[in-house]
Amino acid sequence: MAEKTADTGFRLGSKARLHLALDATSTYDTNSLFSDVNPVSDFVTVLSPGADLRWQTHKLEVSSGYRFSLRDNVEQNTQDNRAHSGFLSGSYKLSRRLSTEVEETYVKGSDPADIEIPERLQYVTNEAAAALVYETPGKDFDLRVRYMNTYREYSADQDALSFFNNKVSITSRVNVSSHFRFLPKSILFCSAEYGRNDFRDDPAFASVGRDSDGLSLSTGLRSQFSRRFAAEAKVGSTMLWFEAGPDSYAVSGGASINYKTGPFFTVSLGYNRADQLSTFTNFYAEHRVNLDWTWKLARKISLNSENYVAWMDFSGPSVTATNETRSDFVTRSMVRLKYDFRKWLGFSLMYEFDRRTSNARAPLFGTASADFVKHRGSAIVSFYY
Repeated sequence: MAEKTADTGFRLGSKARLHLALDATSTYDTNSLFSDVNPVSDFVTVLSPGADLRWQTHKLEVSSGYRFSLRDNVEQNTQDNRAHSGFLSGSYKLSRRLSTEVEETYVKGSDPADIEIPERLQYVTNEAAAALVYETPGKDFDLRVRYMNTYREYSADQDALSFFNNKVSITSRVNVSSHFRFLPKSILFCSAEYGRNDFRDDPAFASVGRDSDGLSLSTGLRSQFSRRFAAEAKVGSTMLWFEAGPDSYAVSGGASINYKTGPFFTVSLGYNRADQLSTFTNFYAEHRVNLDWTWKLARKISLNSENYVAWMDFSGPSVTATNETRSDFVTRSMVRLKYDFRKWLGFSLMYEFDRRTSNARAPLFGTASADFVKHRGSAIVSFYY
């Protein structure tokens, strides 16, 4: 999407602005259904028009918006899709330090098809959230308490997938260098989240016990050592308690470094590790290395890339034909060249590469293997005024 600025939009009085949006994407995909033995190429066109209305005063800000998305595949009509989404959000500043936020989001869409799921799964999602935010005037400390309710309902033939989800989260950010002057400029961030997942009652799933409670905890430190060099480290843990069957526990951690050679080039290198004992897979272990960079070629032209490799080991009757240990190696690369004609109008060329190799055979629904290779080239026009 083109850049949102205070200079865009149509004035409606002294406090409101109407913004118009349009994203148009044309993509050539060499393997539209992620097939391992018979990849089918396709041309895909996605149009997404919409509008936002924003109203702002010194203390109160209200935003609402609507998007319509039309996806058309030349070959694979099962991937065609029409989606609607809308949102309403608001924030009110109670005092210098305290504010409230509310948000409502509605989406009518579908999950994509692939070689294992031959048709898109239609759904309706509604999310409602409210938050209380405390922030010091110097922005050295903030605390956010947030509640969110999510309801997703699938079409009648997949009704058993419908669910309610309720979450309460507490997040905080502390500028530790303002209290310990000998440290580099550092931000400590922490979060805790508790959630409850309730699936639609269905006799076919009565013995599965999919309803669950979950708790996740995480903390990390982000430090700016110099004008050019920064680093971040984080650790976390997640616990799931199911109404029936074994529970699930996971730990994860990661670190990344960011180096900026100057005003025009930035590179980031990161590593993440996750381990999980799970009802679904018995166990799951993942290593991931990512390399991202951004290069400002000229005032209006930029080039950026996002890349990662990941290798995963997991097992369980739900994901393999037998209880064998499955090992996957995943590679993904993206390169995007962007030209900004105006602050509200941009054009991009993007190339994406995805590859997965696996030792698994017949992993789901009788497919020959879990391997696939996928190339995508896209031309994108983004308008937001």
